[in-house]
Amino acid sequence: MKALLFGWVLLVPICCFAQQSKPGAPAGTRIGTATRLVVLFSDLERQLISGLQKNDQAALDQLLANDFEVWTPAPPGGPIARADWLEQMKNRTPVENFSLRQMAVRDLGDHAAASFVLLEKRPGAQSSAYFVVDLWARAGGGWKLTDRYASSVDPAPYAGERKPTGKD
Repeated sequence: MKALLFGWVLLVPICCFAQQSKPGAPAGTRIGTATRLVVLFSDLERQLISGLQKNDQAALDQLLANDFEVWTPAPPGGPIARADWLEQMKNRTPVENFSLRQMAVRDLGDHAAASFVLLEKRPGAQSSAYFVVDLWARAGGGWKLTDRYASSVDPAPYAGERKPTGKD
């Protein structure tokens, strides 16, 4: 099942980049409306980050599957287990503020793939950015995060990004 989801994870970013603007539309004129799933998963991602910031184990247990893993391109190339990742997050310098950019969600039935750029600002440090693909599974009446694929990206292109107002 994870192999099938991994295939979808690879397709989500391609689809997101391919649908960024309509052909023939002038650059910078696209005004996006958040879908129901984008709103839902943006909220879940914010709850996760808030739980990490507050070290709120109850909130994290509600959001993370027991077999949650994080995958990164950093050596050795294997997944980071839930307990190890939570320990890493606990030992990091706290995030001063964060934002989610370019959120896209693909509904896969009992699963969903959410991709986005996470911008983080820590006190006394430059901003950092990560391209993230999260795989969520339906659990009871809600969702649990089962897998995270994350890679550092250059934060510069996102630093001045602003939301369209429709008045430009």
